[in-house]
Amino acid sequence: MLDRLEDRSVECHSIMVVRCGHVVAEGWWAPYSADRPHLLYSLTKSSWSP
Repeated sequence: MLDRLEDRSVECHSIMVVRCGHVVAEGWWAPYSADRPHLLYSLTKSSWSP
């Protein structure tokens, strides 16, 4: 999934996928990083499927 976002040039600062309380995927794109604060306008998006 993370490779597809990068291959398609999706402008994304970061992404984190959490399932059952565990991080299953996480990615950061330059110039952003996990230790560098930046403005967030949409903090979370939740979804689920049966």
